[in-house]
Amino acid sequence: MEAVARNAEQLCRWVLQTGPRFFKALFGGDDIARRQLQKWMCRQDSEFCGLLATLAVLDGSLAGVIIAVPGSDIGRRRRSDLLALLSVSRREWRPILKQNLKLLANATAPLSETDYYVRCLAVDESRRGRGIGRALLTGAIKDGTVAGHRRIRLDVETDNESALALYRSCGFEAIDQSWLPQFGFGMYSMVLET
Repeated sequence: MEAVARNAEQLCRWVLQTGPRFFKALFGGDDIARRQLQKWMCRQDSEFCGLLATLAVLDGSLAGVIIAVPGSDIGRRRRSDLLALLSVSRREWRPILKQNLKLLANATAPLSETDYYVRCLAVDESRRGRGIGRALLTGAIKDGTVAGHRRIRLDVETDNESALALYRSCGFEAIDQSWLPQFGFGMYSMVLET
């Protein structure tokens, strides 16, 4: 966990890039999102736990990250994150948070306990276009398949064209689409049958 804590700031920046509007809706602002995600990455029971991350290293420095979680662990990890979020949220924010959580929860297709869920995939902006994202995703697909998962699931904002192109080229297909006008973005739930 020491290595996670040492790299939490960079990992957090990348995770936030994977869905800035989602995280703003969840946390209420960029600063609190950054602070809380850094803490969550250091918690072993979080969906964003750094111990679940696979890092890409290029030329001796971090170049990208993917976090993937067995579907059987998602519910427990999300409950833990929700409790952590409630414990730090201001009383006046809680009614808004409750409403936002309902909207966000319905924005993606349900996960099965047998799914392998790619929570986030991010590559450092200066390292994009070198196949790092594809290598991380291919590795996660292999890890999930070896662990016995026959479905790899992920969610992505509908206007994230580069991510969508990568996912489609790896065989992912959209199984659900939603639009969240309150937040100004849409989501695709995608799946790859292995």
